[in-house]
Amino acid sequence: MQTGGELESDDNFGLALATGFSRRNGLWQLGNVWSQSGRKDEAEREWSRALAIARDLARDFPDEPDLLRRLASLESNFATMHLAAGRAEEARGLLEDAIRIGERLVAEHPLTAANRAMPIDSRLNFANALSAAGELDRAVDSAARAADLGRELLAGNPESASALGSLATAESNLGGLLSSREDYERAVASFSSAVEHFGSARALQPGWEIWDRGLRYSRINLAVALAALGRPREVLDTISLLPGLAHPAEAVASLEALAGAVEAAGPDGALVSDLLAEAERLLPRSLETGLSVDGLGDRRSFGRLVDEPAIRAILDGGR
Repeated sequence: MQTGGELESDDNFGLALATGFSRRNGLWQLGNVWSQSGRKDEAEREWSRALAIARDLARDFPDEPDLLRRLASLESNFATMHLAAGRAEEARGLLEDAIRIGERLVAEHPLTAANRAMPIDSRLNFANALSAAGELDRAVDSAARAADLGRELLAGNPESASALGSLATAESNLGGLLSSREDYERAVASFSSAVEHFGSARALQPGWEIWDRGLRYSRINLAVALAALGRPREVLDTISLLPGLAHPAEAVASLEALAGAVEAAGPDGALVSDLLAEAERLLPRSLETGLSVDGLGDRRSFGRLVDEPAIRAILDGGR
């Protein structure tokens, strides 16, 4: 492998590398410009050209880890775009290659945190591609492997917010896939661990929206899984700790978890009262996210919530 000093002294190597870098980055940025302008076909054309250059660079300079890392990153990004367009098969091939590159980087450069984090992201994206293709069991396996890699990363970097966040993201994604499979017991365990690790990352880097968003998402989905298991007191404890709501989808999921908990509470009048009080507290904050009231009161999943006079008053007043 050539060092940085050798790169500078080898004019041909340096020129080829610099030219490749420049073309690859320029084409990718041009693709971003087309994408932001709504011209998806042009964007994909430029991204494809950038990816081809990245592959050429990785082939011509196989011992440069930065080139391999960038290739895997581009493949993962391009796969995400394929997934958004409903092209799961195209995404799968890119992600399989990104996973191979990531595992090679970990094997050859095990002490580099960035290398150890890359296979986690690739495996999570691969899990999404498998899920989109209807292969839920394989998707769960891929996300579970990502979580195992996250634990290995954290073991070597116990005070790293990034390592904590990587593990928490894997655990939260795994919890979502387990919930889709209605394996709620394991989903609760996975979401609970994600809440813990996102909370620790947030403590190390307060104010970072990525940790706040991950914590909200994991806590809300933990409440949903607990409601599915008929554990209303834990739903209440989980929802009451929400630091806030940012999006309508978060609001709907939170209210549906409370509605499920109300149904599960049955004749426990005191618990039902506490759950309804939490719903009354949460509903105005839900409406502040831009949640549309029209049709909200008719959602079957809200069950008894919409029959309560205090809840109905808030709904009616929001129209």
